[in-house]
Amino acid sequence: MKYFALFATAALLGSTGLWMDMPVNSAEAFADDLAIDAYVQQVKLVAQASDQQNLDRVGATVDISGDTAIVGSLGDNGQRGAGYVFVRNGIAWTLQQKLVPTDGASQDGCAAVAIEGDTAVLGCNGSDPGGVGSQGAVYIYVRTGTVWALQQKLTHAEGAGGDFLGGRVAISGDTVVATAAGDDVNNISNVGSVYVFVRNGTTWTEQARLNGTGVGFASSFATDIDISGDTVVAGAEFIDIGSTNAGAAYVFIRTGTTWTQEARLLSPDPTTSDFFGSGVGISGDTIVVGERQDGTNQGAGFVFVRNGSTWTLQQKLTASDGAANDELGWSAAIENDTIVLGASADFVQTINGYAYVYTRTGTTWTQAQKLLADDGASGDSFGRSVSIAGNSIVVGAAEDDEGSVNAAGSAYIFAESSSTISGRVTTPTGLNLRNAIVNLTDAAGVRRTATTSSFGVYTFNDIPTGSGYTIGVSSKRYRFAARIIDINANLTNVDFVGLE
Repeated sequence: MKYFALFATAALLGSTGLWMDMPVNSAEAFADDLAIDAYVQQVKLVAQASDQQNLDRVGATVDISGDTAIVGSLGDNGQRGAGYVFVRNGIAWTLQQKLVPTDGASQDGCAAVAIEGDTAVLGCNGSDPGGVGSQGAVYIYVRTGTVWALQQKLTHAEGAGGDFLGGRVAISGDTVVATAAGDDVNNISNVGSVYVFVRNGTTWTEQARLNGTGVGFASSFATDIDISGDTVVAGAEFIDIGSTNAGAAYVFIRTGTTWTQEARLLSPDPTTSDFFGSGVGISGDTIVVGERQDGTNQGAGFVFVRNGSTWTLQQKLTASDGAANDELGWSAAIENDTIVLGASADFVQTINGYAYVYTRTGTTWTQAQKLLADDGASGDSFGRSVSIAGNSIVVGAAEDDEGSVNAAGSAYIFAESSSTISGRVTTPTGLNLRNAIVNLTDAAGVRRTATTSSFGVYTFNDIPTGSGYTIGVSSKRYRFAARIIDINANLTNVDFVGLE
């Protein structure tokens, strides 16, 4: 995919077509009656038609942080690859910048992406630093204002041809981890390693090389990776544990600057070619591991929790409508008490692909929603990649055709369908104003009202996201300036100060 102007198609919650004045409690009851899904498709990111190329495979990897998403394109410009950074303003997403290494070349495969705040990571596992074929490299970009610039190109000290550093990448704070699935260890071919890089100021250095116990010839460790603080989880779906390609996931922890293996996580019922570890994610003391060919390739996800230094299985996740060849767990992501599992059905051309959302209450996980693309078609591989941050989920569909362009690829943003809005109303002198009426009106003219408390506080619950609202305050004594707000997440501190 070439540099493009963004075309966005949104499937937002439509208006009810009704005009109603109602107090906030009635509005809440009305929203409950609608029984709307937790997440709705907010936008589809695609390339301008004239810039799309066959086999670009946009959406091969995805990540999101706040109002910024990054999407990897595996096949861009002769498989040179690229990372596309999109930003959200209100409810609109636009392309901010295309990240392509200036020293890149065809077949570099710069498609692994990760982002946190103003730092983006681009893994190029086919890169040839110093002329060494497919040694791989990782590029770090930082944003100043709206411009992304290269901060440093990372390579590994043990680098050799065919290491494929940068096949998967992840970031947490000033630490980046990258897989090198072809790395030779102790003269054993293609064992695979994970490399840890840390930033001090603006300089990155290699901190550690991680290898899992029992990982041997042609294990290609690791196939997926994630990091949360001082803990890394690495999937090894091709490792033989009792059975060929049963798979495993390895947990490493950092104490000071030293990394050690804390655990090896296994499927409770491993069988041949389950590919446990196909997708992994970590958030705090919870890890999710995908097993894409569990059962009859239906797939599953396994949730592990840590108590002290011990990891135990909390629950196995399956799809309520799961079927053979769905490959649930091809990709995985987690944030706090929400998990997303991709079921891309990668090699089944009669299935569009799905993503499933699970939420935890106490120690129990339940399936909350099944995400679908509003224009999904057979063989799209929707769910090949997933990520979650805050109120938003991004799902890649790397094989999506755009018109006559084969496997141009795309990514879909889903946002929570309802949010909470709150704030405080005060007098011109800063005193809390009680019993003021706050009005929230949508584009269809449906108005909700809330009354401020003795502390001047108001709250609106269950407000549909994905559209604009007018909010203002009515008071017998003071005037207030109304404002227009776009809602795609919970909003706090929407405060009003009275005018003299």
